[in-house]
Amino acid sequence: MVRRPGDAASGRFTCSTWVTSLDTVPFNRALDKPKPGNPRSDLHIAIARRLVERLPDRDIVAVLLAGSSTWGDADESSDVDLQILLDRPAPYREVTCIRIAEFLGEAPPDGPHYVDLDRLSAAAYQEVATRHSGLDYRLVHGLIPRDTRGFLADLQRDAIARFALPASYQARFETHRTLVETERTGAREADAQSDATLARLRSRRMVEHAAASILDFADDRVSNHLVDAVVKGLAHLRRADLGAAFLRAMAVDDGARGVDRALEAWRRFGEVSLEWFEDPAIGGQLNGEDRAWVLLNWNDAVVEEMEVRREALTRIGKLPALQYYADNKLTVPVRISFGKYLSLIETGQVARQTVAQFHQSLRRLHPDLFGEWVAGLRLDAPSPALAECEALAGELLAIGAAALARMGE
Repeated sequence: MVRRPGDAASGRFTCSTWVTSLDTVPFNRALDKPKPGNPRSDLHIAIARRLVERLPDRDIVAVLLAGSSTWGDADESSDVDLQILLDRPAPYREVTCIRIAEFLGEAPPDGPHYVDLDRLSAAAYQEVATRHSGLDYRLVHGLIPRDTRGFLADLQRDAIARFALPASYQARFETHRTLVETERTGAREADAQSDATLARLRSRRMVEHAAASILDFADDRVSNHLVDAVVKGLAHLRRADLGAAFLRAMAVDDGARGVDRALEAWRRFGEVSLEWFEDPAIGGQLNGEDRAWVLLNWNDAVVEEMEVRREALTRIGKLPALQYYADNKLTVPVRISFGKYLSLIETGQVARQTVAQFHQSLRRLHPDLFGEWVAGLRLDAPSPALAECEALAGELLAIGAAALARMGE
């Protein structure tokens, strides 16, 4: 039976009031195997519906709920993730992180505490969704609490049909395999040049891409939940023996100390980013969206949310997942936003850098922050040798290839 989000009961927020009437309004997602929910996911879905009712925007075309609640794996650290498609010209986009208590006046006592509101042009979203499959995971597994004229339902229906094709499974697997080979080549080049930190970084990303290749065949996700999903996926595919090697290769087995190092580096990048933001020669050259992302990455609500997530994941014993999330603070928002600063300084052009480009550019232009980056990602710590990472990546790809072959039988 397909799960359905429900209306929250009026009055104060409690788990019981929020999850009542879960069958009142269907969502339009027609997967053959919809994700089973857990109680917290159902709670988040109900809260999301209440949030959507309170949105102030007058030109909403549709709203997509994505993230852990729609995958059925929300936990105490999870937030609510809403994409709000608006009748505005491209390339409009505005992303904010807001405390749910402020948005609704009060919040459930046990969370969630924050909502990410991603407002963007519906026209731009449609163009991206129809031109390539970059949004497919989010569309396929998302729920639609509002859709004024079937706009998002049509996109979702097309995405689901496209996603389920055998050729699409093959293409996604080949994408991961290509990324593995790119990182393998880069790691070997860095190793030959005695660049130990870059070799470790690229070895880790090689394993990450190889591990992501199996998730399609274990009905799981490529996201901030990758660590948990891979360990679970390996067990599902009867290779649980590789779980420990994967955690070691990803350097997410260092406990609270590793998390501290990553978050300290993230905070330090935030300090410099906000200083440069005020410099007309640097921050003043960014466009409106890039400037908005800089402010979002280190605003008070995001910093608070990280502390809430840290406390929750530590309490429930998910330190490897917390470490991966903290690492992503460096490899995604820091690398993208701060990397544009570096690109501007070095080339005069604002451009997004790959992780390897960022690593090398940061070393040239800001040695102090390069030290923070290396320490934060634990690239100065003992780690598996390149050959060991290559062997593990090969095994993971072989598992994915075998699962892909079974699908065609």
